Amino acid sequence: MLPVIAYMVKSHKKLATIFLISRTFTLEQTNFSGQAPHSLPNATRLETLALTSNSFTGNVPANLGNLRNLTVISFSDNQLTGPNSLRFLTDLTNCTKLSLVSFAYNKFRGEIPASVANFTNVLQFLFLGSNHITGNIPPEIEKLNGLQILSIISASISGEIPHGLGYIPPSLGWCRQLQELSLSDNNLNGTIPKEVFGLSSLSLSFDVARNSLTGPLPLEVGNMTQIVHADLSDNKLTGEIPSTLSQCLMLLSLDMAGNLFEGSIPPSLKTLIGLQSLNLSRNRLSGQIPIYFENFTVLKALNLSFNSLEGEVPQEGIFKDKKRISLIGNKELCGGIKELGLPACKVHNTKKPRRLPKLKLSIAVPVSFLIGLTCFIVVVYWRRKSTRRPSAALPTDERFQRGDVYSFGIQLLLELFTGIRPTDVMFKDGWTLHEFVRTAQHKNLLKILDPSLLSAEYPVGTRRWPN
Repeated sequence: MLPVIAYMVKSHKKLATIFLISRTFTLEQTNFSGQAPHSLPNATRLETLALTSNSFTGNVPANLGNLRNLTVISFSDNQLTGPNSLRFLTDLTNCTKLSLVSFAYNKFRGEIPASVANFTNVLQFLFLGSNHITGNIPPEIEKLNGLQILSIISASISGEIPHGLGYIPPSLGWCRQLQELSLSDNNLNGTIPKEVFGLSSLSLSFDVARNSLTGPLPLEVGNMTQIVHADLSDNKLTGEIPSTLSQCLMLLSLDMAGNLFEGSIPPSLKTLIGLQSLNLSRNRLSGQIPIYFENFTVLKALNLSFNSLEGEVPQEGIFKDKKRISLIGNKELCGGIKELGLPACKVHNTKKPRRLPKLKLSIAVPVSFLIGLTCFIVVVYWRRKSTRRPSAALPTDERFQRGDVYSFGIQLLLELFTGIRPTDVMFKDGWTLHEFVRTAQHKNLLKILDPSLLSAEYPVGTRRWPN
């Protein structure tokens, strides 16, 4: 190790901040340039090797696979390059203790070798973003079932997200520990496999922004119940916003801007009260702005611009502050606070609709009562006509008193329309439901009777209501 440090200091002829603690070699933000020392593989006891944020050029030193005790290696934020320069990853798979591999922000070219699948389950963090990587993400990457963060942003990757990525077979349970998936700023196309959303372990970030992904967002997106940041912006995703997003209760930021989403903003999203930032701009959303956004007390930024939203803009909560909301490009919006400069909403109906149900009820009950009573009288009339005369041995008044079918029918009808049962405590000492109706409604009921429906034996005005 000492010869390496001596080389570094002597070759650059400048002081540097060099940390050499036990089995750790770290040179960060020291502005070293030139090629990385090729003698590094000789330091076989190294466990941590970090040369980040410098200006190293050329290829990664060969034979880094000799460092079998390495747990962390980072050459990120340099200017390392070379044709097929990612082949060193194959050599690093011999370092079976590696938990973090970071070569982001360099100038590497070529494809990610399929041999990355040979990293052991100890590997948790893999950062290869901001390079000039071509080709597809190798499907074999699904075998890294200990992986927690996969970041390949701004790498010019083309092709599809491998359908095996995130798929959890019963036998292996691949990628069950993945907490962050960052694939933004590439040339990925095709749909997002629903198996990816099946990763309930995703909790830190899901970022596929600025690609060419297509198709609808599957309902399985609701399985990411622990996700904190989700960015699907600037793709070509279609269909409606899934209502299952309401299950992602841990979301702090959600960006779905610049897609082809349509339909209304789902009512179910009212559960996402922890959101601090929501961007649904540049889509084809329609309908009204949900009033429940007023209750999002921690929401700091709401962007709904350039959609086809309509109707009145809420005025409470975040909508009180013009600086925190963006609604431009929705031509049919109205109302809101004065600072928005929107036209006043037109009043189409000045009546009070809440009184209509009471009015309908007050009309429907008497009408129903009259219709029912009329039908009952008609039935009685035709029954009498068919049987001609009542039995002389049993007067009509007595028949009603002894509970024949007519008396039962009357009692049932009165109970139905008065809402009072004949066994009510109010009926005692000879006071009955019949007496109650006769006293309270007799005069009104007689007004609807057709005298022609009554026999001559019971002329109107002389016949007593049966009890």
